[in-house]
Amino acid sequence: MSVQFWKYHGAGNDFVLLDFSLSAPDVDFSNLARRLCDRRSGIGADGLLLLLPSSVSDFRMRIFNADGSEPSMCGNGIRCLASYIFKRDGRSEVAIETAHAVLNCRQYEGGVAVNLGLPTILSWKTPIANQDLYVVHTGVPHAVVFVDELDEVDVNERGRQIRLSPHFSPEGVNVNFVSVSKDGRVSIRTYERGVEAETLACGTGAAAAAFVVMKVKNLESPISIQTRASFDKISYHEQLRFRFSKNDRPEIEMIGCAQEVFNGVIQIT
Repeated sequence: MSVQFWKYHGAGNDFVLLDFSLSAPDVDFSNLARRLCDRRSGIGADGLLLLLPSSVSDFRMRIFNADGSEPSMCGNGIRCLASYIFKRDGRSEVAIETAHAVLNCRQYEGGVAVNLGLPTILSWKTPIANQDLYVVHTGVPHAVVFVDELDEVDVNERGRQIRLSPHFSPEGVNVNFVSVSKDGRVSIRTYERGVEAETLACGTGAAAAAFVVMKVKNLESPISIQTRASFDKISYHEQLRFRFSKNDRPEIEMIGCAQEVFNGVIQIT
């Protein structure tokens, strides 16, 4: 079967997008994700995005990581899916069903804003692997670790150690290393489960980091976070921004770019 695909990225977090909004074929999407996301023999991406029909919202999103696993949410992925819908349909707002919740997206200042809802604290300043972890669920679970020198962190080694800790068994956890400068600038590097390596950006991870930074470092909304894509000075560098509603239970709105890189046609079976 020949299908059109679109390659998108949000803050350097890249995806292959397939539009099955009318009907979905009978395909093993987990296996397809492994094939298409392979950076040597496939298109290459951190994940596979599927645009599907929904009975409860405008559209439904499914996402598969490069290893074929299916997380419940992806912040950069949903912004890329919304950007594609805005371009295709000429609309400026859309509600998208995910396995986590129905989330509202809108065009905002040349990018896409998504309301991620209310974060859930899973554990707070918990000592694991000789470091204090703040674990927050922002659609998927994320551990936040504060470090002094972000450039000196072996993200793959330390991230893998925490991700595979028995404390988080069997699902594991995403791991975010965060530094906050004296003038309040926040930078992040993320080890992402499913990719099983450092990624250039993780939207829900940056959202978890922004929430923890707000609580621990007393920074005020909005909070900008510099991702790996930006401090690597890659051409599509950007920061992700987070706004918190002003109440005792702050919802998180994430704002950032979501751009088409290229599109084409590929055979799937």
